[in-house]
Amino acid sequence: MARQERAERTRALLIQAASAEFVRFGYAGATLSRVSGRANVTIGALTFHFSTKAALAEAVCACGSDTTRSAVRHAAGSVDSPWGGLESVLRVLTELPLEDLVVRAAARLSREWGGACPR
Repeated sequence: MARQERAERTRALLIQAASAEFVRFGYAGATLSRVSGRANVTIGALTFHFSTKAALAEAVCACGSDTTRSAVRHAAGSVDSPWGGLESVLRVLTELPLEDLVVRAAARLSREWGGACPR
């Protein structure tokens, strides 16, 4: 496996692990040591990708936002009528946080930080 592929895989694992941590404990209760343990990587590997907990939370928020935007675009573009589009978008916005851990974590972080992700 090439270095870049391994780095991307590690980064994705860290975002998933951090998402689980943020959903369960919130930003204040989350720890980098538990995140690294969940991802089965060293603290050094974690800090190579994300120098701070805030940077990791920002990455979770960015991934969750990207996933949500993509799902909404797809839902809105896959119907013929405005009402059908509205129904599809509302369904996506209702179901996506239940189905996607990163989206759920991004939503919790956003609520905790007054509508904005940690910086």
